[in-house]
Amino acid sequence: MLKKYKIIGLLISAPFMLMGCNSDKRSELDNSFIGVWQKTAYGEILDISKETILRYEYNQHSCIKTHTLQRNNGLSPEISAHSRICNNMINVTYQGELSSNPFTKTSTLPTSCKSPINTTGQVSATQTFDHFWHTFNDYYAFFELREVDWQAQYDRFKPLITDAMDDEALFTIMSTMVEPLQDGHVFLSAEQFEFSGAKRSPLLDAIQGLARASLRTGQELDESDVISSLIASHQSITSKYITPASLRALPDTKDTKTFIWGKTTDNIGILTINNMADFDALEDASNAEQLQTLQSQLDMIMQDLAETDALIVDIRINTGGSDNLALAIAGRFATQDILAFNKQAINKSGLGIPVRALIKQHSAPYNKPVYLLTSQITTSTAEIFTMAMRQFSHVTQVGEETSGEFSDVLSFTLPNGWRMGLSNEVYRNAQGENFERVGISPHINVSAFNTYEMDSHRFASYDYVLNLLDKQSYLPLEPHEFTALVNEIMTKYHLPGLSAAIIHEGATVFSAGFGVQDLSNTAVSADTPFFLASVSKVLVGATLAQAVDKKHISLDEKIAPLLPFPLYVPN
Repeated sequence: MLKKYKIIGLLISAPFMLMGCNSDKRSELDNSFIGVWQKTAYGEILDISKETILRYEYNQHSCIKTHTLQRNNGLSPEISAHSRICNNMINVTYQGELSSNPFTKTSTLPTSCKSPINTTGQVSATQTFDHFWHTFNDYYAFFELREVDWQAQYDRFKPLITDAMDDEALFTIMSTMVEPLQDGHVFLSAEQFEFSGAKRSPLLDAIQGLARASLRTGQELDESDVISSLIASHQSITSKYITPASLRALPDTKDTKTFIWGKTTDNIGILTINNMADFDALEDASNAEQLQTLQSQLDMIMQDLAETDALIVDIRINTGGSDNLALAIAGRFATQDILAFNKQAINKSGLGIPVRALIKQHSAPYNKPVYLLTSQITTSTAEIFTMAMRQFSHVTQVGEETSGEFSDVLSFTLPNGWRMGLSNEVYRNAQGENFERVGISPHINVSAFNTYEMDSHRFASYDYVLNLLDKQSYLPLEPHEFTALVNEIMTKYHLPGLSAAIIHEGATVFSAGFGVQDLSNTAVSADTPFFLASVSKVLVGATLAQAVDKKHISLDEKIAPLLPFPLYVPN
């Protein structure tokens, strides 16, 4: 796949180390990769001659020539390194990237590429629609799994296409056609319009609801605004579990942090990883540069957390990035060699070359208990990270099932210049299991997010793990810090007054009044009585639930004999 949709540079090399493959003769080396090279099941062709490298994207119906690279009587300046080809195969690595792309030699261009679409002239809506449908038809891997009849979609929507329609109408039809896939790796992008498929989840539904609800207050937030607010809240709440002296975050120069880490008061490490892509301070850093930065950051992080008793690794809001970067992180927990995953492009056009991703045992792995927190929006590369981490015996997954979107995004250019992406690869773990659509279920189910915990600045999954380890989940508060927190709550919820007390081991260790109790501005004290009214049901219910949990009482037990006053029970 092409970084940012354009060729930055190429690295062509032999995929295997074979005897007799290398040569010092420049002309032989150049001639060895002249010809037509096909990346099977990915829709990509390289036609290499002495003068040029032509790149095509194609399906069985139509083809587009995306690049013409001049070789200038030698190696193309876009090729940074080269070697002899063995077994009619080359690897192409786009400059700055970490993964290579295997191409096999073929005798001639595909039939559709012998007369490619002329994208420099007027392109009709029909041409764009047909190329879009056929690209999905040839390369999308999961029609059956996602229960979509793709031919039926064509029969339904093709009659709606006319060459007189405007871009907005065409975009709406095409995005509506792929929406039932509910695949977050499916996208359609135009200059003025964007579509991304997504699997429905309670959190995503809540985000959409909050965006719509903002209209009532005149804020007009879109979903990205709500997500940014949630990320900021997530970072803030995470920091409340970590001692100020140990709290650190990277990158330093960005508001949204990729890494947040530190220790609790009871020496439990917390490491939040919010994506698998953005480690370098530079916005346009290549994956190779990201990896270099990541390794130095991991050295720092793992040194800080090395002596902790256990580690919480939080990827609940991690929506992916690069497989290679994710595996570099997983490698720091490698107590043994593992197979992280197998993947292969499997679709109507054929079978891609299988890929096996291995993680070697680290020289100094983190080998204490690790609790990996996931949610229904843990997506893509974050799921591949989860797949790899579950191969280690000291890792326990806690939270919710992951999103179920594993394939790399295979991107194409449409005849009218729009961009599209789809899923064409099947990932399997070391045991041969495929989790596409269903996601990876946790060892321990715990709610990942809810409104109550966000409002109370707590994470149920953090508290569960800390309680499981018999560790303290709250940072100690000084009285003035508690007072400030109460005042913050009163301001947020417009409370005129309240009384608060903290009881520890049967003794009152703090009590105070806040605000006023009436229109005369009479101050509230620690002993000011309040009418409980219906709140009494909450207190009674919570008390009974605790008594049942401790087996002091049964829910089927008669209540009247237990009360210190007579109770009239009508027949």
